[in-house]
Parts: sequence; structure tokens; C-alpha cells
Amino acid sequence: MKSLDLRFRDHSITPFTGKRIAVLDIGSSMVRMIIVETEAMYPHLLVHHKVWTALAKGKGKGAFVLSDKAKKRTKDALNWFAWTAKQVGAEGIIAVASSAMREAENGAEFAAEIEKEFGFKVHIISGEEEAALSGEGALAGMPDASGLVLDLGGGSLELSECAGRKRLATFPLGILSLKELSQHTPAKAQKIVEKAVSSHNWLSSAEGNDLIVLGSGMRTLARMHMALIGYPLNILHDYRIKKDDAIRVFSELVDGKLILDGLSGMTPEWKEVLPYRAAALIALLNTTDLQNVRFGTFGLREGVLFTQCGYETEDSDLLLTYATEWANRSGFGAEVGLNRARWILKHFPDLPERLVMAASLMVECGWREQATGRGHTVFDRILEGPYVGCSHKDRMFIGLCTFFRHEDDLLPSMMPLVHTVHSEQVVHQAKLVGTLLRLCGYLNPAGGGDLDHVSLEPDADTVRIVGSSMPETDEKGPVHTALNRMAKLWQYGEFS
Repeated sequence: MKSLDLRFRDHSITPFTGKRIAVLDIGSSMVRMIIVETEAMYPHLLVHHKVWTALAKGKGKGAFVLSDKAKKRTKDALNWFAWTAKQVGAEGIIAVASSAMREAENGAEFAAEIEKEFGFKVHIISGEEEAALSGEGALAGMPDASGLVLDLGGGSLELSECAGRKRLATFPLGILSLKELSQHTPAKAQKIVEKAVSSHNWLSSAEGNDLIVLGSGMRTLARMHMALIGYPLNILHDYRIKKDDAIRVFSELVDGKLILDGLSGMTPEWKEVLPYRAAALIALLNTTDLQNVRFGTFGLREGVLFTQCGYETEDSDLLLTYATEWANRSGFGAEVGLNRARWILKHFPDLPERLVMAASLMVECGWREQATGRGHTVFDRILEGPYVGCSHKDRMFIGLCTFFRHEDDLLPSMMPLVHTVHSEQVVHQAKLVGTLLRLCGYLNPAGGGDLDHVSLEPDADTVRIVGSSMPETDEKGPVHTALNRMAKLWQYGEFS
């Protein structure tokens, strides 16, 4: 397994082109490793391990030294990680370390120890590099984001600007530091962060509306909010909370008024520091004009990965990359899906192009499933799929398009979930796309060739097919049923 140099620092380094790569993140609170399959150009997560090491414990004002206990915990974790990476065939490994090791008096010495013992180099990144890499990862997962990216770790707090990705800020105010500096008082921690952020004038005028929040600890706040409001989707990536609601709910956590005992998966360590995470989040909302909180699952490690592999995050679309790979692996192939999408958009150019393309690529990925439940099976897979690059509303729309490819109407059990996210008009729009996908299946059952020569034309109370070699079918058959349904949807609202 090859130890990799940090290409983010030197773009003359050849991008990693292997099949599997391991990224190690030696943080102030935890050590994490992801092993990612990159062959299909979508970063499929193969392994995700994390160990709480509290490397920055005791860090507050002034210099500090990594303790022998924390160093041993970290080495034990790295030993397991290195063994795991070798077992799964990772071809390259790259390790980065953040604030604990860069600020500790013996941080560089510890990095040298790790290299000697395990054979891979540890790149101690600066606060600015950490902010930039976190921003790269976040914006790859949320390409429409605007505003600021917040990465709060155990030893530092990083902020990066979405627009242009040029302005960065870093503060030695991680969770462990805030506990020490505030004398274990979350309300004081909030004031400390507010004062620090206010010293950077550009932060208060950052362009955009979003505060993109990274880190598994911060995502615990999202899980808490979901539980409080009874949110029906169990998807953390791009979960959104309005500014006023976030301040209202999380202020109760800072003040100690909110009890967390009912939240599943809450370890004692997580529970202890969560009020400080809430304090930092509120501080950012109080000192900026950002109006939405959006929680991301892509951050520093993905930023390292993308820059290491030469991905151009500004030009890539991870939703369509995932859908394309899925179509080739489990469906009828990407070209069939894209051909159907082009045909649909030719007739209805006002439909959301990107979502129609994704639905057309994903729709046949359940063709091996039981026919009677195929629509619901594919809907569930799309709704809860491990991909990024789209909002919860987009996921729901794509899922509905594929559901209506197989079914005529929503199941009663689906209605509360669907109508929590979308209006009846959007459901009709998805039904239109689903019906068109059904027609594509009738018109081109083998998937070969194209549909360019086939068109649809309104004809009295139905729709007429023009240019197809398909023989005439009975007026009560499935093709005419789909055409009649198409006609009714065609006349609906703005889609007429």
C-alpha cells in the first residue's frame, strides 16, 4: 500500500488513479478512516471507521503537549485502520492531521513516530488548508450551496466562503478548546465564538443564505431536530433548518433545558459536548445574515479524496455520476436512460432537466425485483440511497417518477410521507414523468436504438403516437391506458 503525498499542496503530483484509496483523518477528538471505491468516478464508501481518542484533551490557552495516553489511543486506532486498509486492498493511503497535532509542542514529533511505525506519512495541515479542503468536500455534496461552510472539530473551527472559495478563516476554538476556555459553560462558549467571528468583517457579509454545517457531531444536532419535529425522512445529508427555528431549539440545549436521553446512539462523550456544538452554531447565526442551516455528510476527508484523485468538483455532478453508474451496473445501461430523458424533455422542456435525467437513469434499476412491488422497492432505494448532490425534495421527486413508472397512484401508506415534502402539483408532475417513462418502455422495450423518430401529439381526449413501428393495440390495452392518462396529466396546470 503506497503512502501518498498531499496533492492539494502540489498539483504537479500525479492524481491517484487506483481503484481503492484510504483517507485517514487524525483529528482532535477522533481518528477516522474512510476507504473509498473510486473506479466508477463516484466515491462509493466501502469502509468508515472512527475511534474517540481525545488527542487535544486539555488544549485551551497557550501551548500544550499530546499526552502519552492520547498518543497510545491514536496509535492503536491507526494500527487497526492500517490492517483494515490492507485487508480490503486499498492501493494508496493518505493521512492528514489537524489542529491537535499542528498546535501541540510535540505534534511534529508524533507525526514522525507514526511514519516510522506504520510506513505512511502524516500531513499536518494548516487551519487554512483544513478550511479549504472541508469546503471542497462540502460543495461537492451540495453544488447549489451559497454562504459559508462551518467545520467544527475537537480543536479548531474553520469557515470557508462558498462563492469563489477564496476567503477562509480558522480559529483555535474546537469543542475541547471551548470547554476549557468557557470553564465548562456552553453559554460562555457561544459568546467566545461570537467575539472571534466578529473580528472577521467579511464573515458578516458573506454572499448567500446557507450555513453548511459539517461533522458527525454537528449532524447529531440534525438528528435531534428531526426527532423533535417528527421528520419522516431518515436522511441527514442536506437536512435543512430555518435560522429562527435553529436558534430557538438549540438555545434550549445551550441553556440546559433540553433533555437528550431519548436520542438513540448518543454516547456519553457525544452528549457532553453537544451543547458546545449548539453554542457555536448559534454564534454563527447571530453574527451573520445567513438564513438556512444545511447539514452535510461530505467534508474534509472527501475534500482530500477529490483533490487527490483529480476530481474537478466545480464541474462534476455527483447525483448524475451516481445515477449513471447505477444504470450501468443494475439497470439497462446509461445510454438507454439518457435516450429516454432526451425524448421526455423534447416534449416537455419545462420539466426539471437534471431530475428527469436522474429518474430516467435510475428507473430500471429494480427490474430484477418482484413485479408487483417493483415501484415501491425502487422508490425506497432512491429515497434512502447513499448518494449526495440533491436535496430531500429532489430525492422525493426522483423516487416518485420511478414509482409512477410502475404504479398508477400513491399507496395510502405513502401519502403522509410524500405530502410532507411535496405539494399535489409536484406529485402530478412526477406522475407525468413516470407515465412518459412507462411509454418509453412500451415504445422501445429492448432499449436499443433511440426514440428520436417517435413523437406524441394531443388528439381529442387522448394522445397519439407518431412515427413508431409499434403495431396498433386494443383501445383498452395498457398502451392506450397510459396515453389517456398522459392526456389528463398533459392538461394539468402549467404542464399543459
